[in-house]
Amino acid sequence: MQTSKPTLRKSPKSQTPKSPQAKSMATRSAYHSNLRPGQQPSLVRKIVLASLFTATTIILARFLSIRTPVISIGFSTVAIMLSGVLLGWKYSTLIALIADLIGAVLFPSGPFFLGYTLTAVLTGLVSGWLLYLPGEIRVTRQFTVRLVICTLIICLVLNGVLNTVWIVWTTGDASKILVPMRFVKQILAIPIYIATVLALVRGFQTQFNQLVRPAKQKFLAEIEDSDGSAI
Repeated sequence: MQTSKPTLRKSPKSQTPKSPQAKSMATRSAYHSNLRPGQQPSLVRKIVLASLFTATTIILARFLSIRTPVISIGFSTVAIMLSGVLLGWKYSTLIALIADLIGAVLFPSGPFFLGYTLTAVLTGLVSGWLLYLPGEIRVTRQFTVRLVICTLIICLVLNGVLNTVWIVWTTGDASKILVPMRFVKQILAIPIYIATVLALVRGFQTQFNQLVRPAKQKFLAEIEDSDGSAI
């Protein structure tokens, strides 16, 4: 008699629960592999955001700042830096240009000089070039390093050196007396700008992502829900 061999049943593989870090990495990988053009912010949304940043920059620069012929204290630079984080260098440069021109024409604080407009344009360009986050908007070590570099360029090179040249050029030799005060002000502004941008990006991270990339947030939520139900 032939005896049939007993069939061995394969025990189902036990699934080890994913750690939060592994789930987060899997979620981001799934998003980037399934990214579609429709999940990018629309042109209308970008224009609306750019208009809001332009108005905010004008208000902070012309109404909520202390301005003298040789020194200015305000947070309009922070608005331009944030526009660079959310929209990129093209929009941040355009925002800085339009805000400076509208402010100079409608709310002048002195004679118009094209050199200050050039500084504003370069501020928007540097902000968008170094700070733009095309993926998820969040504070990382890489973003913090780029923020420090961006702030140093803006405060020391553009505001500290370039704007000082424009001031000396337009006001004469008497302004050299306050040049050291300008550099002290820029050095003090560096940690303030860095801390403010980090606090805003970290504090409004969810809102910024929903505002700029709503389709991405919906996709990530669906992936996370599916991961949770699978576990």
